[in-house]
Amino acid sequence: MDELYTLVYNLIHRGKLNIDELAEILGVSSNYVYKMGLNEDSPSHSDIGLRKLIALMKAQGDDRIVRYMAQRFGGVFVKLPRVATDKRESSEMIVYYQECVTNTIKLMIDYFRDPSPNARAILINMLDDVTAKTVGIRKRVEKDGQFNLFTE
Repeated sequence: MDELYTLVYNLIHRGKLNIDELAEILGVSSNYVYKMGLNEDSPSHSDIGLRKLIALMKAQGDDRIVRYMAQRFGGVFVKLPRVATDKRESSEMIVYYQECVTNTIKLMIDYFRDPSPNARAILINMLDDVTAKTVGIRKRVEKDGQFNLFTE
């Protein structure tokens, strides 16, 4: 089964909102939403359209399709931090970031020694977390302009 189809199907049929709730948000019939979740080869399939897809992902709180698209284009999807900057003191922020990176590297070493599906999933989540923390620090550096991680 096509991975994108599975992602769309799960977005519509296995999310926190049911088909009727999604239909109300999109302003379409429940039947139409149900058909959007069908395989494209099905004669009853209804196209989603980008605006509806974005609305579905936001309503369900599910960004897996965006992550899939980023990966297909050779990129990585990183959510921006909710706050513009990390409010911690710079020395505290450095220690926090260092611990996160160190723990990720330790797990990476363990994973490459003995790969397992469970360790792989944990490692991917930790790598995503490091990436998000890196983006948060970058936002702070950009906002502060003259911010220097090594001086208070």
